[in-house]
Amino acid sequence: MGAEPWDYTAPFESQSDTVKTILAKHKKKILALTPDWPDIGVSDSPVPDFFTVALLPEGVDPEEDDDFYDEIERGTGYYRINYEGDKPKTVYFFGYSCD
Repeated sequence: MGAEPWDYTAPFESQSDTVKTILAKHKKKILALTPDWPDIGVSDSPVPDFFTVALLPEGVDPEEDDDFYDEIERGTGYYRINYEGDKPKTVYFFGYSCD
């Protein structure tokens, strides 16, 4: 079958939200998009490990640069925080399934 790309956008619901708390709130929905991932977490490294998402490098826009998807390893992903003015509005999670 091959690896499949997935993506999910989740809102910031309060000022105390962090990427980790948002991911925890939406974990089931994200894992339903990539059922071969047993779990998902936030990487502390700029390069994601298996079943984690890392902060998207500055200057990269996956919605504009299709080639960026070619650089994502199977079973990993990234996230980007989208702002409205100076306030975080949503978190865009995306990655590739394993198989």
